[in-house]
Amino acid sequence: MIEPVIGHLKEDGHLERNRLAGADGDAINAILAAAGHNMRLLARWLRLFFALLVAIALSRQVTGQASRLTPITT
Repeated sequence: MIEPVIGHLKEDGHLERNRLAGADGDAINAILAAAGHNMRLLARWLRLFFALLVAIALSRQVTGQASRLTPITT
């Protein structure tokens, strides 16, 4: 049951052969693979979040909601 998960991590995470020796090396490699996966998820979330912010800002400019202030004339 674990083999498909490892294969998925190797393919999507661009993991190569584990070059760290021993049981400690296996544990370190697993932690680093999980950290890399989480960082990719975080980067994807941030891209979507900033795209949403840009879309909101652009939609406010198009509809004129951003320019509610009237210029002062003397």
